[in-house]
Amino acid sequence: ATFVAVSADLAKSWLEVGWQASGEVKDFIEKTRKEEMRRALNETPEKDGIFAGIYAENPASKEKIPVWIVNYVLSGYGTGAIMAVPAHDERDFQFAKKFNLPVRQVIWKKNAPVKSYLMGGKDIPDDDLKKLDIEIIEEKSDGDRLLIIPQKALRLYEKLISDKLAVGFWNEYVGEKTIFLFKHKDGHVERIELLPETERHIDELAAQFMDETWKKTSVWKWLAENKFYTDAIIHADAGIIINSGEFGGMPSEEAKWKITEKFGERRVDYKLRDWVFSRQRYWGEPIPLIFCENCKKSVETSKSYKLKAKSSQFSAGELLNPGWIAVPEEDLPVKLPEVESYVPTGTGESPLAGIPEWVNTKCPKCDGEGKRETNTMPQWAGSSWYYIAYIVKESKSYNLKAKSSLKKWLPVDLYVGGADHATRHLIYARFWHKALFDLGFVADPEPFLRLKNQGNIQGEDGRKMSKRWGNVVNPDDIVERFGADTLRVYEMFMGPFEDAIAWSADSIVGPRRFLEKVWRLQEKVTRDKRPARTTEVVQSGGQETGKKIERLLHKTIKKVSEDIEAFRFNTAVSALMIFVNELEKEKEIPHTVYGALLTLLSPFAPHIAEELWHEVGERGYIYEAAWPAYDAKKAEDEEATIVVQVNGRVRGSFVAALGTPEEEIKRQAQALPAIEKWVSGAEVVRVLSVPGKLVNIVTKK
Repeated sequence: ATFVAVSADLAKSWLEVGWQASGEVKDFIEKTRKEEMRRALNETPEKDGIFAGIYAENPASKEKIPVWIVNYVLSGYGTGAIMAVPAHDERDFQFAKKFNLPVRQVIWKKNAPVKSYLMGGKDIPDDDLKKLDIEIIEEKSDGDRLLIIPQKALRLYEKLISDKLAVGFWNEYVGEKTIFLFKHKDGHVERIELLPETERHIDELAAQFMDETWKKTSVWKWLAENKFYTDAIIHADAGIIINSGEFGGMPSEEAKWKITEKFGERRVDYKLRDWVFSRQRYWGEPIPLIFCENCKKSVETSKSYKLKAKSSQFSAGELLNPGWIAVPEEDLPVKLPEVESYVPTGTGESPLAGIPEWVNTKCPKCDGEGKRETNTMPQWAGSSWYYIAYIVKESKSYNLKAKSSLKKWLPVDLYVGGADHATRHLIYARFWHKALFDLGFVADPEPFLRLKNQGNIQGEDGRKMSKRWGNVVNPDDIVERFGADTLRVYEMFMGPFEDAIAWSADSIVGPRRFLEKVWRLQEKVTRDKRPARTTEVVQSGGQETGKKIERLLHKTIKKVSEDIEAFRFNTAVSALMIFVNELEKEKEIPHTVYGALLTLLSPFAPHIAEELWHEVGERGYIYEAAWPAYDAKKAEDEEATIVVQVNGRVRGSFVAALGTPEEEIKRQAQALPAIEKWVSGAEVVRVLSVPGKLVNIVTKK
């Protein structure tokens, strides 16, 4: 930690108990507390802060650390104070950089992806830099530029500017060592190998290998100002501990506990939102407890209760909560009373408290007068284990220890739930399941093998659908106007399954037109040959449909099959749309091809797929048909479009067969009529190529 960041509210509380702060600090506290309203409106103000004028002591190192009052720590987060470790927290780093506070790296990542910083490339077009994800940091008056280059683009970029590189610097991680490479104007490269624990700064290293001329370049200036922090240093990942005394060299996860054992106390805290177990309502599951006044007196007057000692007379639960008796197992489950209506009591108690015939009962321990607990469990209780309840119910004994059926069906193969489920129901489901595992009722520690969370469909205004905002879309209205299949296809085509996406009334027309195209295609289907229902690999009819359609069919089967498995429904629908557009150009479509299309479409649009299945003479239901398989060789591309550039600018393109030798590709590129005018009269210095994608012809006037 290099500083402590506290919220304005916490600082305000210090003022109220006598802290003497400067007027400037007091003004900042009041201003920041008022700005909290902006956060409530989902506005994030620029990070700001002020030195409080006081220091905290690091209990481990005894180092004095400055205390800053900041606007990015909220009073509701923990105690409203955090230790700031800017090398390993993005918010702390941004703040430290703004106020020039120390940044101390203490966790080193092996093989960290790092960026590269190079000077040069003044003759490389901006479009080419963008394609390579190269960012221009600074441009000098003579056209030379300081660039940030992703590692993946480094080698290709060096080829493009090898004769124009002024001076450069980059680093990379290799095993346990950090490799720094310095490149001079003459192309000479110095390689320096350092252990990650090395604390020397870049200026010390550069002094050994660079002259004073290099130090005056903008590369040096930029590196010096940024203190040589890159993505390799600023990160929040696990790694190896460095700059930490005796703990150096340990894995960070292991070091955490070693440091805790030496300077603090090791403890694991569990937090569940227990407020939901006190809901004042009627329809939740009753909590199976009975309160007995007689039993309470018996416990409180006992010797074991006074001595807080174990007792054979009372259970641990009775000693902790005198008077509360668990309902015997043979009387479970406790069911809600059947009443004509239930209303709030007006006392803050559950509606059940107003039903005396249900509340008043016998104590199962002393047979005296008892009262049932009237609070009920939330929906997260019963739903936490419903997937198990279905199984034990089938055993007809309701015995949770009927492990044979549990082992057969559990764990659940796939669970699909929304965002709210992830933070509520699923937390409890996993918690309950692990408790049942510890008790020996289930065989697996995890309830679900695979979990997918879908995003919410928002209103057209981008907000969550709500009556309050008036942006709710009634699916019945959409079905009535466009049909159920159109609604299904549109919902899956809207975007990635996990993303929150805004509804668009205009966009639903596209899926409707797509399904209309599929319907019209039946008029082109040849009906003399019908596909075998058990075909393992779809045959497209060879010359009847042409090689292009045959290849596209197999590619579509592969794409849709893989995308459904991966929940990429939007791209699966897109592949079907592309296939249908190509089929529209055909005069005839064989049964095999159309049958495969309908089968692939059926999970997305089951009604129209079933209807068309019978329209073209098929028997049985389409969901019983074999899922079409594909020939892997036929699903591969045979050709690729090669983009041709002259001095980095796109001037043409052509199609070439995959596997064509590189020299032949270069020859075809230079022979294109569209390229001739750009190279005519110029000297071709070199011809660079990216196999299957790009040819760049470098010329010199």
